[in-house]
Amino acid sequence: MSESCRIQVRTGARLHFGLLTVNTTISRQFGGAGMMIDHPGCCLELELSDRDEVSGPGAERGWKSLRSFRQHCPIDQQPPPCRITMQQTIPDHCGFGSGTQISLAVAHGLSLIGDSEHAQTECLPISQLADWIGRGQRSAIGIHGFQRGGFLVDGGKSSSDTLAPLVARLEIPDAWRMLLVRPHDGAGLSGADEHRAFAALGPLPKSTTEELCRILLMQILPALAESDFATFGGALADYGRTVGHYFTRSRQRWIADPTMQQLVAWVQQAGMSAGQSSWGPTIWILCEHRAAAHDMQERIASDGRWNDCWTSIAKPCNHGAVAERSASGPVQSQPPLH
Repeated sequence: MSESCRIQVRTGARLHFGLLTVNTTISRQFGGAGMMIDHPGCCLELELSDRDEVSGPGAERGWKSLRSFRQHCPIDQQPPPCRITMQQTIPDHCGFGSGTQISLAVAHGLSLIGDSEHAQTECLPISQLADWIGRGQRSAIGIHGFQRGGFLVDGGKSSSDTLAPLVARLEIPDAWRMLLVRPHDGAGLSGADEHRAFAALGPLPKSTTEELCRILLMQILPALAESDFATFGGALADYGRTVGHYFTRSRQRWIADPTMQQLVAWVQQAGMSAGQSSWGPTIWILCEHRAAAHDMQERIASDGRWNDCWTSIAKPCNHGAVAERSASGPVQSQPPLH
């Protein structure tokens, strides 16, 4: 094997605020809004080896992504054998989009790894990578977030084999923070359970889709464009509550975990905006700056109802995943993904 090569890929996590339409007969399905945050994040390292290996936290997810990539990647684009070390991972089934972020990090690294004979001269399209690893079956927020970061809106899928297009992206003010809270032993739906839950839900009412579109287009996006914290937070909470009531058909509450629903009500009574990411159980609390986030974090920790919960303060992530290549020379940043 010729000159050694090492690739490190780092990405943040995805918060999903809710879908726009489900199980309806309109021309597009799903759609929705979300944003990227700097942590919990995924960091992995790939290097050339004599055989494929995956180790570290999240290794099972890494192996699955590696196998899917090799199964679907054309022979002439196959990377040589490599060792993947999962240095940091995102908790599974907590509302952070761990599956998409970890899988894309693996796929992106594989598309770049190689010696002078095999290394790619430019990044493969993100839609191609997502297809090879089987992501984007419903929402594409995590895929576009991996590529670009920021606050994102996907326009829904026009067919089962297309990636939902990114129709809006705005940067989030750097000073804003998301306080994240989840019970230590909670988990949201995933895999077969998630498929069954969607199948059991009836159509999301057209009136609900229209209301969500109004909130998103006329309140959330303009407020974000103007850095209007109060309007943005209130509208984001309204959006989450509106779509959340549709999912009460499968879980009896608009917040999946009953303790987290009590916390959301308490936070809102305190005049702050909160909601759930994806299927939960993680909830987000929007804070105008770091000091406000620390204050709320301390208040939650000192309250006996939630003092055993996991909490963390996350920053907005307004950029896509970062990949760096090192060989015999200095580390080099890779070009942006397509």
